[in-house]
Amino acid sequence: MKEDPKATILDPGVKQDPERCVVERRAQMESFAYLVAHSLKAPLRAISGFSKALLEDYQAILDDEGRRLLGLVVENAGTMQRLIADLLKLSRVERLQIESSRIDMKSMAIAMFCESADPEERAILSFAVDDIPEAEGDSILIRLAWRELLENAVKFTRSAKRREIRVGSETREAETRYSVSDTGTGFDMAYVDKLFQVFQRLHSSEEFEGSGLGLVIVKSIIERHGGRVGAEGRKGEGATFWFTLPHAAATVATVATVATVATAATAATLARALGGSA
Repeated sequence: MKEDPKATILDPGVKQDPERCVVERRAQMESFAYLVAHSLKAPLRAISGFSKALLEDYQAILDDEGRRLLGLVVENAGTMQRLIADLLKLSRVERLQIESSRIDMKSMAIAMFCESADPEERAILSFAVDDIPEAEGDSILIRLAWRELLENAVKFTRSAKRREIRVGSETREAETRYSVSDTGTGFDMAYVDKLFQVFQRLHSSEEFEGSGLGLVIVKSIIERHGGRVGAEGRKGEGATFWFTLPHAAATVATVATVATVATAATAATLARALGGSA
């Protein structure tokens, strides 16, 4: 049999580096999960489009049950499309090379709030930003983290009698902790560990829209910067979500190690979400 000169030959007598094998396997799984998620977009668009066409063109000959069932198909296809979009967003977060720069965190938080709430909501929301310090990090990724947190704050205060959102910070020796607090629905602290896990929603999709991946994306972004995430809240009394970013001197030393671990963990999460195994 003719040997392929490009083939990789593993010598059973040579001990393989287990850490390298794990990283390579995770990278392969991440690529596989990305391709699967991307490939599902077109079929779902077709399912949704044809179902809508049936509802519009054949409404007169469909009975109530037929219209209800087609409506469910359209609704669930839309849910799956949003889920896939967030899975792809999560994958892109892990693939994007970090380009560090100085970030005006106060201006960025204000801009992301304005993008997260429409003019009508901004008129009735009380929004305040403390004099939070600048940070070192990738402006694209940190911008996305702020947006995810502020979109959640806007969403979960919609049913509150008093709608207030506040952005604050606390500077420590080696890091700064940034926070978004709201007077929304809050959550039971017994389930705090589920908040940053994929698909671990504390509220049903009927109550609040979303895929359940927003906080997972925030966690991935912050861990790639060598930081941490967390939350405190009380059911019916609001919540505070926070993240830390190391000061510039510590950033270079921590980002590379944490990013490798975060990429491997996210690859496994993506594979499980799409029915694979890790």
